[in-house]
Amino acid sequence: MSCVSHATTAAYPSSKQLMVPLLELISEGRRRAAEVYDRLAEEFNLSPLLRDKVVLEDHNYWHRRVRWVYQDLKRLGFIRRDTDQFAAWEVTEEGKRFLLNAKPGICISVFATPNGESVWAEAQAGLTHIADESVQLLFASPPFPLHRPREYGNLTLDSYVDWLVDIVEMAKRVMKNDGSVVLDLGNIYERGSPTMSFYQEELVTRLCKEHGWHRPQKLYWENVTKLPTPLKYVARERIRLKDATNDLLWLSKTPRPYADNRAVLNPYSDTHKRQMTRYADMERKLRPSGHDVSCRIYQDNGGSIPGNVIRCAYGADDMAYVQDCKSLGLPPHPARFPFVLPSFLIRFLSRPGDLVLDFFSGSATTGQAAERLGRQWLAIEKSFAYIKTSLVRFGEVSVNPMFKWST
Repeated sequence: MSCVSHATTAAYPSSKQLMVPLLELISEGRRRAAEVYDRLAEEFNLSPLLRDKVVLEDHNYWHRRVRWVYQDLKRLGFIRRDTDQFAAWEVTEEGKRFLLNAKPGICISVFATPNGESVWAEAQAGLTHIADESVQLLFASPPFPLHRPREYGNLTLDSYVDWLVDIVEMAKRVMKNDGSVVLDLGNIYERGSPTMSFYQEELVTRLCKEHGWHRPQKLYWENVTKLPTPLKYVARERIRLKDATNDLLWLSKTPRPYADNRAVLNPYSDTHKRQMTRYADMERKLRPSGHDVSCRIYQDNGGSIPGNVIRCAYGADDMAYVQDCKSLGLPPHPARFPFVLPSFLIRFLSRPGDLVLDFFSGSATTGQAAERLGRQWLAIEKSFAYIKTSLVRFGEVSVNPMFKWST
């Protein structure tokens, strides 16, 4: 009989490190035990010596270690042995749900970059670990309310407003006094009717009237590539126009949050450039309406001030994410906003070095934009599968050893 020293066991991944990789591996399809041992050994770069280490009367120590984790997962109801498939291992529905959504209360750092961190947690659990008054901008796209929930966690309209009000109230503690919250909210039709839900108005009323939030301005995102939805009323019955905008609900703790439109100026149009030349020597100009307008608006101020409708589509960064996911055999997140959108809001509502938070981060588009713009960032996402895809957005990353195999 032989034993394994503490120094030797330290060279193997711990049970905690093995749990998620083992579950993910088996979730790809039924696996024979021998295949699982080999695949995990490759993922963790085990040397032949460690793979073949023998203990307790010719028992392979690596195989025993993996089987211990298998038994733990089996007790949790996440995994089972399929006796109809040559004793293969397979993941149960409960195990699949665990991989899709973090359990309530779980909060685990998955990876970090020079400026930010990605955390596996529900929004509520993640918020409890953030310091008071540390966040300058919270930009998030909560799962839209639907009549039929989808795989990424949408709630029904009946419970949506209560749920989102509670989360936004939790976020008030972590927001700086001059910080901003911006929520991307989709338009929803009433069930079986070509009329709109007023859940957005109810949400704004409750947050501002009952909880003391301020609404600095109405903002909208126009998605220029959006399909003609809802299909029934727009493309078939032809009784509605294409729903091309989302509300961007801008909230703040005070009436004067930090904002600087000079950071998001647009290039001048050719017409404006001609006007600048024409009125360069004038002080005032009488408009046809009779208004006496200062000609300073035709001076060169670095660019034109954008309107409150942010018009953008998916671009090169978004396509690169999709292609990188496909090349790795990973399914891209099904509901992403374009990279340009968080980039605009980050420049407008924060300064370099500020902390930007997204507590429904999905594929971490906001984190990627914040990283490039020199902001600190924190991404909170309850789906481990989506966090895994977000790794492709970043170059230099430091991965929690529990998830080291994911790189």
